[in-house]
Amino acid sequence: MDTIIISPDNVAELSGKDVTLLCKTSDGAELYWAKSDDRGQSWTYIAIGDEVIGDPEKYEVDTTENNVTTPGVYNLRILDLVLQDAALYRCQHLILFENVYAHAIVMGESQF
Repeated sequence: MDTIIISPDNVAELSGKDVTLLCKTSDGAELYWAKSDDRGQSWTYIAIGDEVIGDPEKYEVDTTENNVTTPGVYNLRILDLVLQDAALYRCQHLILFENVYAHAIVMGESQF
C-alpha cells in the first residue's frame, strides 16, 4: 500500500515565478524534499518535515491543505525561479523511504 497519496507533478514555468510541488502521506508521517541536478545520481536535501535546510530565501514548506494545517502535507514551494532551479525533485517518506519524483523546468523569457 502506498503511503504517499498526493505526488508532485512535473512543472514548467517562467523564470521569476514561484512553483509548488505537492506531496502528502496517508499516515501523517513527515517527508523529506531533495533536489538532484544530475538526473538522480546525487541528491541535496532541501527540507525535512516543515524545516527548510536548504536556502530559506529559495524554498518554503507549506503544511496546509485548504488553509488548514494537515498532518502529512509537505508541499515544497520554490521561490523566484532561476535556470539553476531546473532539476529533478524527490519527495521521500521519512520512515518508509517511499519516493516520488517531479521534474521542474525553468524557461527564460526569450523562449516565448
